[in-house]
Amino acid sequence: MAKKTADGQSQTDKIRQMIEALGWEADLKACAKYLKDTFGLDLAPPYISQLRSNERKKRGMPSLRSSKGGRGKAKKAKETSPAAPAAKSASAVDITTFVMELNKWQEKLGAKTVKDVLQTLSK
Repeated sequence: MAKKTADGQSQTDKIRQMIEALGWEADLKACAKYLKDTFGLDLAPPYISQLRSNERKKRGMPSLRSSKGGRGKAKKAKETSPAAPAAKSASAVDITTFVMELNKWQEKLGAKTVKDVLQTLSK
């Protein structure tokens, strides 16, 4: 369990409040200043970055880390994260086009084959 300070809050609680106040895109210097002014908490920017990163992971958000030159975790997290928003939502035209194409495949391959493919893709 996280250690609570005299005010009854842990560092993680204070980081969460900072994120709510400043947002995820806030500069580390601004974050350090907010924590110092609001809570009297003097943390180094790299440590603040780590705490923010841990909070992102706890919330299931993708990493902000670039996959360029890295270990490829950023790209993988982005692809597999349930919290990642869809690029765009499907319109009625997109859905209608999809259904028409699906009907064509059903005529070519048979209903059972199409059903099996869709079940496999939905896993």
